[in-house]
Amino acid sequence: MVCFMHDDHRPSLDIYADRNFCICRSCGWKADVIGAYMAIELLKGNQLTFSEAVRQLAALYNIPVQETPKDPKYAAEMAENKKQTTHAFALHSAVAEAYEAHLHRPIGQGAAQTTAFDYFEARGIKPETMAVFKLGGVPHTSNELIEHLTQSDYTIEEVEKYHLFRQNRNRDWQSPIHDRVVYPLQNHMGEVVGFAGRKLPNPDCPEADKIQKYINSEESNIYHKHQLLYGMYQAHKAIVMHQQSFIVEGYQDVLAMHQAGIRETVAVCGTALTKEQVRLLRRYGDRTMLMLDGDAAGQKAMLRHLEVLLQAGMYVDVVALPGGQDPDEFIQSKLGTAGDASAAELRESLLAAFAPYQRSWLAHCCVLLEDCDAKALRTAQGVVFDLLGAISERVRQETAIGKAARLMGLGVDTVTVAVADAVNKKKTASTQSNQASSSATSKGSEATTTLGGVDASCLTPRQQAERNLVRHLVLYGTYRGDDESPESALAYSVYKTLQDEGIALQNRILQDMLEVLYKGYTDWVAATGACEELGNRPYLLVSALQGADSKQICTCATRIYEKQMERELTFGESACPSTKEVLKTAGHYMEVLKKAMVQEQIAELSKLAEELLTAEVVDEGRYREVMREMKRHQMLGV
Repeated sequence: MVCFMHDDHRPSLDIYADRNFCICRSCGWKADVIGAYMAIELLKGNQLTFSEAVRQLAALYNIPVQETPKDPKYAAEMAENKKQTTHAFALHSAVAEAYEAHLHRPIGQGAAQTTAFDYFEARGIKPETMAVFKLGGVPHTSNELIEHLTQSDYTIEEVEKYHLFRQNRNRDWQSPIHDRVVYPLQNHMGEVVGFAGRKLPNPDCPEADKIQKYINSEESNIYHKHQLLYGMYQAHKAIVMHQQSFIVEGYQDVLAMHQAGIRETVAVCGTALTKEQVRLLRRYGDRTMLMLDGDAAGQKAMLRHLEVLLQAGMYVDVVALPGGQDPDEFIQSKLGTAGDASAAELRESLLAAFAPYQRSWLAHCCVLLEDCDAKALRTAQGVVFDLLGAISERVRQETAIGKAARLMGLGVDTVTVAVADAVNKKKTASTQSNQASSSATSKGSEATTTLGGVDASCLTPRQQAERNLVRHLVLYGTYRGDDESPESALAYSVYKTLQDEGIALQNRILQDMLEVLYKGYTDWVAATGACEELGNRPYLLVSALQGADSKQICTCATRIYEKQMERELTFGESACPSTKEVLKTAGHYMEVLKKAMVQEQIAELSKLAEELLTAEVVDEGRYREVMREMKRHQMLGV
C-alpha cells in the first residue's frame, strides 16, 4: 500500500500479515501492529502511549485485556489514585463551566465593573475563540456555586484542597481569582487542571496597579506548572499537521494567534521554559519558532529558552517583533482591517507579515553582537558560545560552529575552543554546586537556621522581611486581636491579607510554611469549635509544621522552636510577650515587606529606563510612561 509516513503516491509499504509487521521500502519506516496504530493516531493528532494503544485496539475489536500488576497493594493504590485524579478533573471542569456561564454577567467592583465578554471583545477576541478556550469570568462571591458543587458529589475538603475557593471575613465563599477574567488551564489531553485570573483594568484607580495582574492556581497533584503549556490541547493537531510550533509568552498571544489561523501556538505564560515542557512539545514536532515580546525582558527570556530547546534537539527559529511589540499587538496592527477574511487567508497574511522578522536563532544572536562595545561584546559572545555548547547532536553542533564562525568573523578553531571552554565551565560550576549542596546538607542545622539554607547577610530586604514575618507567625500565630473572633488570629489574618493583596512570598519554603500555618490553625479551630481553648500561647503552631510533608519545613520549624527556647529571637528575654507587642511587630514586618516590594519594582523600572535610553532608537513615549510609573512607586514607598 501507499506509505502514510512520507509523501508518496506509489505503493511502497509491504505488510506481512502472518508476522503482524510492516516495512516501507522507500523511507525505511517499520512497525508492528501496535506501533503502526500509534503512528496513525499521531498523524490524527492523538499522542498515545503503548498501553493506551493496546487498550483502544482491544476495545475496538472486543478483545478482553486483563491487567494484573504484580503487587495487589500497588494495584489498589493505583486504582485509588486514578479515581481521585478523575474526580479532581471533574471538579475543575465543573468550576470551569460555571465560570464560562458567567461570561456575560458583571464582574469587578466600582468603575472597573464590566463583563468578561466585553473585556475579551475589547481585546479583539471573537465568541468562537472564547468558546474553544472556555474563557469566562469569576464573580465576587461563589456561594451558589459552592452549594451546587456540594450537591454534586464534591466536598468542601476537595474545594479547599485545590484552593479553588475560600471563605472571606463575611463568611462568603470567594475564589482566589474573584472579580477577574479567567483562562482555564488545560493539559494536553484537554482536562482542566487549574485557572489563571487576570485583573480588570481600572484607569480611574491608579492604586489598582499594585494588585498582581495574573493569579494562577496553586500546584496540585493534577497541575504542575513546569509541565504545562497553555494552548497545547488546542494546538497539538495543528503542530502535527504543519510540523512546527510557535512559542509565545502569554495567554492573550495564544488567543490572537489561534484566531488568526496559526493554531500551532503555545505559551509559557511568563515562566522559564522547562525540559518537561519541551519534551511534551517535541512529541508532536521538533521544529519551533520563538516569538516572545519584543521588549528587553522578552528578548532576555528568549535567550534562556533557547538553551533548553537546543539541549532537547529542537530546530529553532526566532521571530523578533519590532518596536517592543508582543504578538497580540503585532497581529492587531497587521490584521485589524482584515474584515471577514477566512482563517486560511488570515494565516497566510500573518505568516507573510512575520517573514521579515524571522531568522535562525544563531543569526539572531549574531545580529545582537553588531552594535556592542568591547565589554558587552565579550558577554554577548559568551552567550553564543554557551548556546552552541548546548546543542546535543555532534553533527548539528559542528555545522552551527562553522556558521557562527562566519557570522562572527572568527576562525572555526577559535569558536570550537571557546565552545569547549564554555561547556567545561558549566560542568565545573555544576560540580561545585552539587558539592556545595552536599556540604549544606551535611551541616544540617546551620543551613536550616536561615530558613532555606541562605546566609542572612546575603538576603535582600524583601527576603529578610519574609523570613522575619514567617518566623514571627511560627512563634506567635495563635495570638488574637479579638478574643471572640478566631479570624483575628495572627496566622489567619496575615495569610488572608497577603492573599487579598495578591502577595506571594519569593522563598518557596517560606510560602509553604505560611500555608501550613494557616491550615494548622483553621484545623484546630474546626476541631475544637472555638478558639478560646487555643489561648495566646507561643509555639503552638510548631506541631502543625512538624507534621507537614516537607522535610525542609519540619527542619526549619524545629530550629525555630529550639532557638526561641534559648531566648534568641524576636523579643529577647521575653518568651511570652503581650498581644499588643506581637501584633505591633507583625504589622511592622508587613510594612517592611511591602516597602521592600516597592523598592524592587522601582529598581526594575530604573533598569528598564536605562535600557530605553541606551537603545539605538529611544522610545520617548515608553520612557515617559516608565518614569511616571517609577515616580508613583516612589510615592508609595515613602
